[in-house]
Amino acid sequence: MYFDNSRQIAAFSTMCMMLLRDCRHERSISIEFVADRLNVTSSIWKKAEDISGEFDFNLFIRACDVMQVSPSRVIYISECYVGILRNRGWEVLYKRPQNIGRDDLFQIATAFWKTGVGRGCWRDFPVLDEPNLAAGMATPLFRYALDSAYQAQLDNPPPLNFDFSSALSNPDEHKFDANQTSHDIAS
Repeated sequence: MYFDNSRQIAAFSTMCMMLLRDCRHERSISIEFVADRLNVTSSIWKKAEDISGEFDFNLFIRACDVMQVSPSRVIYISECYVGILRNRGWEVLYKRPQNIGRDDLFQIATAFWKTGVGRGCWRDFPVLDEPNLAAGMATPLFRYALDSAYQAQLDNPPPLNFDFSSALSNPDEHKFDANQTSHDIAS
């Protein structure tokens, strides 16, 4: 199959596994739990999530069952993102990533997974909800891949300020008076 190598490339199987990985994070399920239920080692499941080897459809189906998600839902949401990616100039292929020679979406996902949001610290959109990029509704992973401003925000988060000195500069302002009534506090 011919494809335009000058465009960004994504493999469909990679998209399915990335969504499944995000489902695992969303549900706070460990790699070890999934591996145990699949009767494989943690390293085998990690390689499957990282698309390090061959895409194993049977393992994908079984992992969906472990995480209590419908395989057809994961595939359907992946198809939704195919349309979005193609509308944004991406080439989405139904070939194994090893046969393509590169998978740009996986490279972007690897950077995303190093961010706080990518590590599962904060998610603002359910993984298996139907995306609508025009309304800003997409999984953080795909927003990261498609929205450079969002990508910059996650790559360069503002520093946290733990300086409480201004709040404690006048301790008398913050003293609690047990004799105060709720009416006194409200006014």
